[in-house]
Amino acid sequence: MNYKKKLNESTRIFDFVESIVRDIIKIFRSEDEGEFYLPEHFDPDKLVYTLSELSESLTVELIIEIDDEIDEFIVNSDYYRDDDVIVVLIKYNSKEKQNIMFSLMNELREVIAHEIRHIHQSTNDMFDFNNKKENNPYEYYTRPEELDAQVYGFEHLSKITNKSFEEVMKNWFKTHKEIHLMSDEEVRKVMQKLIEYKFYLGRYNTD
Repeated sequence: MNYKKKLNESTRIFDFVESIVRDIIKIFRSEDEGEFYLPEHFDPDKLVYTLSELSESLTVELIIEIDDEIDEFIVNSDYYRDDDVIVVLIKYNSKEKQNIMFSLMNELREVIAHEIRHIHQSTNDMFDFNNKKENNPYEYYTRPEELDAQVYGFEHLSKITNKSFEEVMKNWFKTHKEIHLMSDEEVRKVMQKLIEYKFYLGRYNTD
């Protein structure tokens, strides 16, 4: 694949991620709580998002919950390969709703890019997926498919915020301790693996 074709595909995937994030934010601005299916929510005749680079379609199931016990918001996501569904859960403090829009949008950018990468992995048989849930957080975050998706998500956020990959990565692990549940030493090792994997991708893409 030549450089120009790679660049065009990368741009289309970037725009695809951004369009899904915009749809999620539209709902979050207008709705306090609930369960929503995208893109059907905006157009009953449009049941799936499609992008030729993914070679398949996907639906987003968005769950919004108020939790005034948390400081600002928490976002979790998962991709269900058998159903072609990305499930996104947003929990937020209702008193902070108007103050978290910018941070939430950036969080969603990383999350959606991460899950889109998992779809790409699955479509192209990039990894031998193990459906078993890892009990050890370090083992989970260092699985090859997770390293790959993390790099992709952090690169997307780096591009949109004009911050370095390293800055985006370090900030994510610093602010998401309640999600990754790793020790400082484990986080350091994971970040080193991510940097090494990103370097590998750069070397590979120049061949």
